[in-house]
Amino acid sequence: MAICGKDCTFSIDGAAVSEGTTFNIDLNSQEEDVRAFGSPVLGSWLACARSGVVTLTSYADNGVEDGDVVDLVATEGNPVVKTQTMTAAVCTAFNIAVDAKGIVTYNNTFRLTNYVAS
Repeated sequence: MAICGKDCTFSIDGAAVSEGTTFNIDLNSQEEDVRAFGSPVLGSWLACARSGVVTLTSYADNGVEDGDVVDLVATEGNPVVKTQTMTAAVCTAFNIAVDAKGIVTYNNTFRLTNYVAS
């Protein structure tokens, strides 16, 4: 399905590349203050306990439902500028949205377990 003006593609478990509407990758790290004698005035901070979530929206149903574990590869640009690889991502939510014009979008949310950007 070609959509004018977009360059958002993804593949799931190595299947054919699909056209996406949007994908969002949110990475977070819990901050811990590890102040010790001699630390700077504002403390010494470590970022640890990383977590990440990916939300994926497309016009085509990708067949992934909540509870499924998949490998995701998302690309930016055409030609490709950046590739995001996420292995063993756990689908935590699957939703279908329909707007007033009858346009259907399929939405998945994934909890990341491994993430590599290249």
